[in-house]
Amino acid sequence: MDTIITTTPLTAEQVHAVLTMSEPTTPIAVKTLADSFAIFTYTPHRYGGQKTDQEASDEVAQSKGAEKKAVKVVKELFAGNTVLAAIKSLDGAFKNYMHATYPPAGRSAYYISTIEIIAFRRDKLNPFLTQRDALITDFIASAMATIDGYAFTGKGPLGSMFNRDDYPSASQIRAAFSVDVYLDPVPTNHWLVKHAQDAAAVMEDMYTQGMNKRLSDITDFVKRKLVESLDWATKACEERVMGEDGKLQRKPIHESSVQAFMGLTDLLRKLNVNNDPKITAVAASFEALLAGTTVPALTESLKSDPLMREVIRDQVKAVRDMLDF
Repeated sequence: MDTIITTTPLTAEQVHAVLTMSEPTTPIAVKTLADSFAIFTYTPHRYGGQKTDQEASDEVAQSKGAEKKAVKVVKELFAGNTVLAAIKSLDGAFKNYMHATYPPAGRSAYYISTIEIIAFRRDKLNPFLTQRDALITDFIASAMATIDGYAFTGKGPLGSMFNRDDYPSASQIRAAFSVDVYLDPVPTNHWLVKHAQDAAAVMEDMYTQGMNKRLSDITDFVKRKLVESLDWATKACEERVMGEDGKLQRKPIHESSVQAFMGLTDLLRKLNVNNDPKITAVAASFEALLAGTTVPALTESLKSDPLMREVIRDQVKAVRDMLDF
């Protein structure tokens, strides 16, 4: 199997939700072990360059008074060939690297993060296989030359034990140096997956609780600002101050204050993240109250028309009475 498994990143909406403390319309995808890791299995095979000599085994057993089944003579067909040793050493080095770098998942199997599989193949696996293949090619070339030399001269390290039929062909040698490589997803019934799913559930619950707390805090803030704005409007329409002539007169109302008051409707709708029905109703009442007017017009009316102040005051009080906070 040769499948590259990809992770699922957060959407732009979800990132925005976390940064702005608003609630996303889709849930955040919590990755588990089964999503984040794959099982990489690597099993190299090597041609050993050895052959049992049954005739020699029987001769040794007979000369030593031993049972035939107790003696086995193994011939080193390519005695002194250093390339075979180099291939074995290279396989050992790769195995040591895997053991030191990745958690074991079984015999010759390792857990590898799905986000680094491509880099692992490019930077580690492919260079290793290329180097191994080059050594195998060198060994086959030297092996064929050695076999031809032994057969031609009739001489070699094995002496009279040399048998041309003991030696494989070049294609047989290359086939013996095969490599089994698999990349499989972590099984859903794996015990580590269960632990990862439990951890993911805890993380998701913590996220939900934290998000609910933030949404609650936002709603409390909106309610507090709403009450402050309503109380300010009521007071602005009623409050009197001492004038320069020593007489009580209505407190001046500034256009900036009226503008902030009229902007409350839009603020309520944007920050009502929990869709609180009372806040929604208040926003609708404000829209009806302020429909058809502008900041300069309302400011001038409140300044010049005492009756308008009383009307606005009574309407604001009616809105305030809708709330129970």
